[in-house]
Amino acid sequence: MLSTGRVYQAGLLALAISALSAQAQVPRLPTDNSLLVPNEYLITFTGEPGTSEGIAAANDFFASLKTKKIPYTIYENYTTLLNGAYIGVEDKYYDAVHSISTAASISASRLSITDDSPPINDKSTANPPLPMLADEYTGVNLVRNSTKWDGTNVKVGIIDSGIDYNHPAFGSCYKTKGCRIQYGHNYVSDTGRTDPLDTCNGHGTHVAGILAGNHGVFKGVAPNATLGIYRAVGCDNKGSVQHLAKAAEQAYKDGMQVVNISFGSPGGWSDWVMSTLVDKLRAHQIHVVTGAGNNGMDGLWTVVSPAVSRYSIAVGSMEVPKIYSLYMNVTVGGKTIPVRRSEQQTTVPLINLKDAPFTRGLSSAGDDYGCSPIANDVKGAVVLIQRQYCSLTTKAANVYNAGGAALAVYNTDSSDMGVIIFEYEVNLPSFTIFQNDGQALVALLDANKDATVTVDHSVFVFDNQFATAPAFYSSWGPNPEGPIKPDLLAPGSYIYSSLPLNQGSYGLMSGTSMAAPYVAGLVALLIQSGATFDDNNLMSNVIHTATPAKNAAGQFYSVAQQGTGLVNAYNALTANLAFRTRYNLPTYYDDFSYSTYPFAIYYENHGKEVANYKFAAKTCLSVSGVGTGTVMATPPLTSTAGASVSFSTTSLSTKAGSNGNFQVTITNSKLDRKAFLIYSGYIQAYAASGSTGYTYSFPYMGYAYDSSSISVLDKSLYGLPCMVRQSEYQCLDPSASHKFTFTGRDFPVILLRFQAPVAQMMIKVAYAATPTKNHASVEDYFFSLQSRTMDSTGYQYVEKVWDGMGHATSTPQNVYKMPKGKYVLRFQIQPVRTNNKVQYYTSPTIEIGS
Repeated sequence: MLSTGRVYQAGLLALAISALSAQAQVPRLPTDNSLLVPNEYLITFTGEPGTSEGIAAANDFFASLKTKKIPYTIYENYTTLLNGAYIGVEDKYYDAVHSISTAASISASRLSITDDSPPINDKSTANPPLPMLADEYTGVNLVRNSTKWDGTNVKVGIIDSGIDYNHPAFGSCYKTKGCRIQYGHNYVSDTGRTDPLDTCNGHGTHVAGILAGNHGVFKGVAPNATLGIYRAVGCDNKGSVQHLAKAAEQAYKDGMQVVNISFGSPGGWSDWVMSTLVDKLRAHQIHVVTGAGNNGMDGLWTVVSPAVSRYSIAVGSMEVPKIYSLYMNVTVGGKTIPVRRSEQQTTVPLINLKDAPFTRGLSSAGDDYGCSPIANDVKGAVVLIQRQYCSLTTKAANVYNAGGAALAVYNTDSSDMGVIIFEYEVNLPSFTIFQNDGQALVALLDANKDATVTVDHSVFVFDNQFATAPAFYSSWGPNPEGPIKPDLLAPGSYIYSSLPLNQGSYGLMSGTSMAAPYVAGLVALLIQSGATFDDNNLMSNVIHTATPAKNAAGQFYSVAQQGTGLVNAYNALTANLAFRTRYNLPTYYDDFSYSTYPFAIYYENHGKEVANYKFAAKTCLSVSGVGTGTVMATPPLTSTAGASVSFSTTSLSTKAGSNGNFQVTITNSKLDRKAFLIYSGYIQAYAASGSTGYTYSFPYMGYAYDSSSISVLDKSLYGLPCMVRQSEYQCLDPSASHKFTFTGRDFPVILLRFQAPVAQMMIKVAYAATPTKNHASVEDYFFSLQSRTMDSTGYQYVEKVWDGMGHATSTPQNVYKMPKGKYVLRFQIQPVRTNNKVQYYTSPTIEIGS
């Protein structure tokens, strides 16, 4: 789930249109980058794995396939965590397969991703071990300096892209006596190996270093933990559910006590297979820590699967005050200034310049946007260009044609630097810098004729201008079905950790992938300290001792963005009170009327002294994913309005070894339902005057609007929903009839975008003359289960290609070509929490034959 900040895909925004019309041009989804694998499914059967009932159900399922004359191939059987199989079967038989009673669930093969950008070249340079800066802000240094806990004898599994076991941070060994990596397997065939050696990716090695690395001054959170490494993610940063399920089963067989999963499928639901696997692992008393995802720029409901699992510890990313960064040394006016820079793009050799000329790139009109030929002399120089008005590819091409040695792009807003990705290769090292640094450099360059710059691949410690805020890329909750997600935050930006030796040994990565192993390491320390598999202890300590973050105005960020806030390892390990709130603090779906919500918080005193506490209610910013005209708002809108909270008691005095509960009531009657707000806050328990103890935070969240008043189909992007030809990708006139040959690439494609969670979508065929009367089915059991529609390409819409086939609901295995005639596709969309109010979209007329 790595994201090195905002990824600038050059030219992507140029495809946007200024007006929405029937002839709107929409971007084409690259079919080779889809996260759905065609014609492959993971089926679970009724009955538990290994039982006579489960075996009988599996046998019945395959017998039914044969009876229905549906061809299939078995790729994998699962008999430990799941009672199921991974099979190949043509998509057109989906409804027929779904109709088999012994199929408990049918999951389309959905790839999980660790990274939404290509590997970064600047990782590929030899670096020494350095300490993890984030340890200073999360209590890890305090744990290391004052306790003996280091993860010894705790088994931690990492399901990822493998590990470079030759790295000194992991003992330069694999499965030998005394080696910390004692378990592992490779389930991906792209390296031709059975061991989980990570040479082509780096993600898994980086994650493992944060969790359990140990090399000189570089130490992970649990530097002496025993590791199980399960390679289920390939060199392309993608993992098939076929391999992920096998890895989870093996982690269980090997006795892992904690499992870290730093990847996921965007727009997750808790009944997707990876989430189900998390639930199964927990049922076997294995804690699973997951990265929340890196789709925060896309707003609410973007936590990935498996992080949406009710039983995962879902970790988002927090910015901390000091970070490492790549940089360039700019010398101007006799003064040398270090300036943060992003990684360069991957397609050219690494930049390595010493005392090169540094200058602005100016057009004949005097601007520095780089959108027209560069007019001043920039030969051999690093050229400073401003973002905006044209693609980054165009800017780089103009600098290259003028003889520039490298391109430095400064932002036009205060967002993160991001990484440049060009539309096509430009043989020019290019990187970005912050807006404020760029503006300062412009002033210096305008005042001084001679300036030089040195650029290499070392890192330097910088102040983080985004400190103490959730990272902009960190995915927002809530889980569309109920539980609060993410659970908490950990450091995730510009984390310095181990990389494969062939990628330079150490380097920077950012994302919730980096935050998750931080918490997984803490769970290992808690297990070593004696915490048992008991939510009242271990889980409570991890989550409720975290520190909620506030913005510059002193307002708490929404629980939907930060959970309980920044993890505190020392507090978690030494807290004496435990609270049983982990699974009885749901999100309150108040869709249809104002309500009052009472609930209880249970506590246990595990300390040796009386604990005296006071209670207070803290309101977070309310957020809304619905903007003007009930159109999706990204980022979410905010409001200071919140729910009111009352307590059965405002204080607590509990003796050592005692337990009890107190009552809390939440009322949202003062909130404006037309504002479509998701409200949240914390009930905080803090040490009473004269007592000692930590502050514990218990999050709550609720909806204060009728979601049935919102159209689930967002019409704000590219004129969607609309129908296009697969060969053209231009919205067709909705009032006209359109002929298709259904050959080559001449197929109708329906493009949809959801702005709210969707539970189910059925696709029917109707005659154009009677568009509201279903004639046949395309997909009766197509469970979209999309919190929001996203994939690894960054496009935010569903693409449904119709091949002209249909079937009768009564006999779904009989798929046939629709005869000549005029038809429409009728989409029946069932959003979540809308009082079962189905919404519809009817396509333009599709003409088959002449």
